[in-house]
Order: sequence, then C-alpha cells, then structure tokens
Amino acid sequence: MRLPNYLVLSPTGVYHFRWKVPKRFQGPLGLKVVKRSLGTRDARVAHLQALVLASRYAVALQGGDMAKSVDELLRSAQKGQADFEVVAGPHGYTVKTDGSAQDNAAALETVRLLNEQGVASVGGAPLAASTRIALEMAVEKWSKTLTSGARKTPGQKLEAVNAFVAWKNSTRKRSPARVALGDLSKTDCAEWVISLKQTPAERTGKPLADSYIETKTRWLSLFFDWAMAAGYYPKGDNIARGHIKVSKKAKRLQSKKTGWQPFDVAQLKMIFAFTSLKAMRRQSSRWVAMIALYTGARSNEIAQLELADFKVVDGVKCIHITTEGEDKSLKTEASERTIPIHPDLLGLGLWRLVERLRDGGESKLFPNLTFAAKNGPANGPQKAFSHLLSDTLKISARGEGRIGLHSFRKTVIQRMQDGLVGKEFRVAYVGHEGGRDLDDDHSAVYGKKIAPTVLAAQCFPALGWAELGVVNVAGLTPLFAPD
Repeated sequence: MRLPNYLVLSPTGVYHFRWKVPKRFQGPLGLKVVKRSLGTRDARVAHLQALVLASRYAVALQGGDMAKSVDELLRSAQKGQADFEVVAGPHGYTVKTDGSAQDNAAALETVRLLNEQGVASVGGAPLAASTRIALEMAVEKWSKTLTSGARKTPGQKLEAVNAFVAWKNSTRKRSPARVALGDLSKTDCAEWVISLKQTPAERTGKPLADSYIETKTRWLSLFFDWAMAAGYYPKGDNIARGHIKVSKKAKRLQSKKTGWQPFDVAQLKMIFAFTSLKAMRRQSSRWVAMIALYTGARSNEIAQLELADFKVVDGVKCIHITTEGEDKSLKTEASERTIPIHPDLLGLGLWRLVERLRDGGESKLFPNLTFAAKNGPANGPQKAFSHLLSDTLKISARGEGRIGLHSFRKTVIQRMQDGLVGKEFRVAYVGHEGGRDLDDDHSAVYGKKIAPTVLAAQCFPALGWAELGVVNVAGLTPLFAPD
C-alpha cells in the first residue's frame, strides 16, 4: 500500500501526520509544516487518521481568516473530531464509536474519505505493532542469516536486495521518513524491474540481460520469503516473484553470447609459453592456471585446496575437491568429486610440491593466498592471469563474451566433447552442473561415482596438451621448482 505524502514513518516505527502549510499562510502562521504523532505503528490505521486530519486542515484554511493564530486554526481543524476508534481485525478494519451523534458523524466522515481515496477495500490482516519494521533494518537482520552456500552467493544476495532498497529510497524524493517493509507492494517490485531494464550494464553499456535481472529478483524474493517467515511481512504471495521470466533456451543463448569463452590451441600455446608463465611472478598463479588447464576445475576450487585433499585411490594419485577443511566452499552439490591427477601435472612436480609442504608443516596447497578475499583465494591468481591476457599477450574475448581463468573450464569441457568423451565421465570429471556451462541440458548423473582409473582412461586422451604442443613439461618444470 502506497502512503499518502502527508503520512510519514519515524525511525521508531510510529506514524506521523505531516502537512505542508500553503505558502500564503506560512507568513501569518509562522509555520511551514504541521506535524503530529498519530500514536500508531499500523500503516492502515494511520492512513485513516491522516485522511481525516488532512481534510479538516484543508477545510479550516479554506475558510480561515489570515489573521487567525495558528492555535485557532489548529483548533478549527480539529473541531468536532471525536475519539472514535479504528480497530484492526483478521478480515480488515471496523470503526467503533461511543454512540454519540458527533462520534457517529466523525466515523461516517472517515468512511466517506476512504471511499474517495480508494483505500476502503484494503484487506488482509495487518501486522502487529511489535512486528512493524523499517526496510533497512529488516535487510540488516536478514543479512545475518546469510551464512551458507557458495562463497560469493551471500554477498550477491545482499547486493541485490540493497540495490532494491537504494532504488526505493531514490523514488521517494526528499521524504525524511524511512520506508516500512510492510508497506511495500508488488507494484514496487514491478517498477524496480522496469528500472533495471532501463539501466545499462557497467561492462558493456548495453541494457542489462533479462537473465541477470531474473537472478536479482530471485534474490529479492528470498528476502521476502524470510520476512514473511519472520513475521515482518504479511504472509501470502511473494511480491518479488513473477515479474520476469527467462526461458531455458534464452538463458543458453545469452550464456553463449555474453558468457565465458574457451581458448583455442593457438591462444593456449601463447599462454603456456615459458616467457608468458614467467611473467606471472607467483608460482601459485602459475599452478592455478596449469591445474585448471588439466582439470577444468573452477579457480577457487583449486586455490582453496588443502594438502589433505591429495590422496591415493586404488593406486591412482587424486585430488579430492570438497568442502571439508577450512575456508572452503563449492558452487553446487555436484561440485564435490575425486579426480585423477594428469601425468603432465605430476611431471611438473605437483605431487612433489604437496609432499614438500607437508614436510614443512603446511596445510594449504597455496598458503600465500588470501583466503578472506571477497572473491575467494583465487582473487590474486585471477588478477595475475587477466593482466597476462590483456597487457602482455593482448588476448581479448570475442564480441560480448569474457575470458579469464574460468575459460579453462570451458576449454576442458569442449575438448572432451570434441573427443567424444561420454557425458557421465565429463560430469564426474569437471563437477559440471548441466545447462550452466557449454555442456548439455539438465542432467541427472551428477552423483554417479566413477573410479579414478576409469576416469583417467576416459578423459586423459582428450587432454593431451603436451602432444598438441601447448605444454612443454620438461621446459616448464624450472618455473614450478622450489623458490
């Protein structure tokens, strides 16, 4: 329900009547604004009272004498206003009077004003006074519940809801009152979506993609789910849902157009040339890129690896990608997996690195990385690799797409597809969630366990980067030797 411009909410949640005195009366009265507490935290009750007051002030001034004092005008405005009571019930509102003609007349006037203003049909049980809350305060409470999921997801959810709050505040002109959560409507969410559709993307300057907007509204709907469960918003249909719908086909097309792009063999030869890798001064950045090339793992999955994640399974040296340990998270449930280590990685000294760090009492594969970084421990390697691509090698994405460490994931998936590696083996190897990457549509084979020996036999032939001239194991080994 939208509030009239003469009804404002104080930081304590109590509604006040605020009425701007016409300019021709401001001088004689010595007032620009009349403000008084309505003594209620219920928006609908406050709406009723404010309508009556607004009508009476307007009538008093229209017939008032310019020489009257403000006290006389206020008394004139409130003359005849009886103490009838507006009562909130489970099916709407009723008006109680003391039975006197004056009280009955005042109650009838309220009903008439409501009919004129089009708010008489406002239904639904109101929130109790104790649960009324300002929008910003509700968001702050909700943010404290965002403790699960992938590392960046809680921040993305909060960013989306804060964007809605900022937009809502920007539409209120210069009103000093805070927005009450309970006063938001489906129209507010619809108008926010319209605003997003008219907002250019920061990276391209083009309109925001519908899939991006849909994600934002999904995060906002989660906030309203929480608000209803917590009793801060009336239970019912979620007002943030249903404003935008993007088909699966449209999402796939958008992903291909603006998503991460794979590298071709020529680009890979440039990236893994000795001088190029040497340009990334930290070994951790080199290792993250090299492991990504052979595993298709996400950069943070690699950067957060612990030494305990390196195991021998059925005689095969493997990496266990899991949330077990400290400072770790995975994007999806399907991301947890055990994969064999490619012989080229072993030849470059990956297992020797693990053993050396174990002997040194370390627990992390890359202890020098910042695990508290907003974008995760791969933040540093991501920046180093992006710098290599853009500044050193001058490699850029085609069209509106993107390239970076995540491109290795696309590259590995594409190589295995081209090499006719079966879908179940690809899924088990890259922890792939169908429909999100360049692979196939939704799949039900995520949780299938495949022995490391079988995975190695099925996937490694498609990832023979040494045979393709991309990786010179003997020539690059010095770059991965102990400092």
